[in-house]
Amino acid sequence: MHWSLIVYCGVITFLTRFSMIFFLKKDILNEKTKKVLTYVPSAIFPAIIFPPIFLDNEGFLDLENNPKILASIFA
Repeated sequence: MHWSLIVYCGVITFLTRFSMIFFLKKDILNEKTKKVLTYVPSAIFPAIIFPPIFLDNEGFLDLENNPKILASIFA
């Protein structure tokens, strides 16, 4: 049951993302919109990375004796 649910969710996720890539034609977006969208990955990446590194299990900022900060610098 669990594996079938994981596979099902993966297929649904793939199809929704693929459909946006497949059906969205390059002619629809103007040059300014394309230029703005090039910054989206660099804007989203810190939002994904910040919480696991700098926040503890309760959601508070943890800067003292945090080994994840040093590990992220070396990674």
